[in-house]
Amino acid sequence: FSGLEAGAFRHPDHRFEWSRAEFEAWAAKIAETYSYVPAISGIGDVDPSFGAPTQMAVFTR
Repeated sequence: FSGLEAGAFRHPDHRFEWSRAEFEAWAAKIAETYSYVPAISGIGDVDPSFGAPTQMAVFTR
């Protein structure tokens, strides 16, 4: 996140933050474990260099 120090969180109520790769790996593991198919997308305005500010996954069977 632009301007954020290493190890810092964007919001005070966050306990952790994942990279896009970490989030996608987590979603894939959950999907495989519980027989779901994940659809991953971004939420918010997309920055050409950094992507969307928030990620989401919708799990379907």
